[in-house]
Amino acid sequence: MNGSTLEIDRGYRETISAWLRRALKGARAASASDLFHKVVETYVTQILRVGLGLGMTIMVARILGPQGRGLYAVALAMGALWVQFGHLGLGSTSIYYVAKDRNLLAVLVGNALLVSFLVGGISSLSTWAVFSLYPKLAPVHGRILDLALLVIPFSLAYLLLQNLLLGVLDVRAYNKIELANKILAVVLVVLFWMFKFVTVEAMLLGFVLAQITTVVWLLRRLGTLLAPTRPGLSLTLLRDQVGVAARAYLVMLFSFLVLRVDLLMVQYMLGPERAGQYSVAASMADYVSMLPVVVGTILFPKFSAMVEVGEKLRLVRKASFCIGFVMLPVVVFSALLSRPLVPLLFGQAYLPAAQAFVWLMPGIFFLGIECVAVQFLNSMGYPCSVVITWLACMSVNISVNFWAIPVYGIVGASLNSSITYILASVLIFWIISKTGRAAAVAA
Repeated sequence: MNGSTLEIDRGYRETISAWLRRALKGARAASASDLFHKVVETYVTQILRVGLGLGMTIMVARILGPQGRGLYAVALAMGALWVQFGHLGLGSTSIYYVAKDRNLLAVLVGNALLVSFLVGGISSLSTWAVFSLYPKLAPVHGRILDLALLVIPFSLAYLLLQNLLLGVLDVRAYNKIELANKILAVVLVVLFWMFKFVTVEAMLLGFVLAQITTVVWLLRRLGTLLAPTRPGLSLTLLRDQVGVAARAYLVMLFSFLVLRVDLLMVQYMLGPERAGQYSVAASMADYVSMLPVVVGTILFPKFSAMVEVGEKLRLVRKASFCIGFVMLPVVVFSALLSRPLVPLLFGQAYLPAAQAFVWLMPGIFFLGIECVAVQFLNSMGYPCSVVITWLACMSVNISVNFWAIPVYGIVGASLNSSITYILASVLIFWIISKTGRAAAVAA
């Protein structure tokens, strides 16, 4: 080996060594930060929540079978869609407002309750009236429909009040209530099973009771933070929130439709059995994407409190790289393990869900990175470019599903979802890059 080669090799080792030292130093600094502790605590809570949710999914799947599981999943998806329609974007804007001014907490609680029970109640009653007049339009019927609509106002209140806890950085209470919601639902399902009350209606009733109980807990916790002040109303503040809230609402609505409308389309086109199988694949994909969702949830209030765009860009680059580095092996191993695990956990009837899950994984990888990076843009008031991105992706997703689902079944729905997620991620990063260049020129 000649001298020049030795010199290159020595320089290479020194570069790697310096990089490792910087990485170790950065890891030690991160582990000591309050943000890191909040992310870890929330992630551990979500792991426990996922374990409970997985147990719930398995129990419901085995108790009800594919057809019953499909009706159960469609009922929950219908209620969840109305929650996304009804929150009006106020959850995210409430985080922003209360993080800026803690004194607004009382009126934000009052406004959240007004929106939850006024908008949620009107949504439930109007949907019930339409489906009563035109029953063929209803994806589910009878008591299943009634329970799916009953929970809407409480699910809205749960979403909005939880976001206020995040806005005041009461992360521990947020995590406790989130975990309690799942524990209570599982306990109720077990009790119903023990007493041979094993219908779709019973499973939905457990979900409804868990939502109502945890909303009461949220109100008690926020009341403690407010004391001695009581919740109030401010239509002026509500009006001030409308501009940002409208954009936030559209972003969340379009992105949620991209993530969930495929299940309803599978139900209508292929029937409840295939919907039950696809719901298992979608639920498993949600579990895989949990970490980036947690990181994005904690980062949003932090980004909102930051002023300098350059500082935000440095944080978003670091966070996106870290999430991508962690998510890559997670999605690969999840895809490899899906075929043996799905029939083991859910039963042989759910085996088609394994292939659908595999085709969801490429999109989940990119969606996880996007979920973290997009908080940079969200903290700047949900620019219209983000709204347009998700509107375009939703349009592509729904349009292609009309062809993909009849031809390729639930695998077609999965592949179409992955393509849509990747498209959304590419567009979001392009917008971030463009925003960064504009900020650099302005500086």
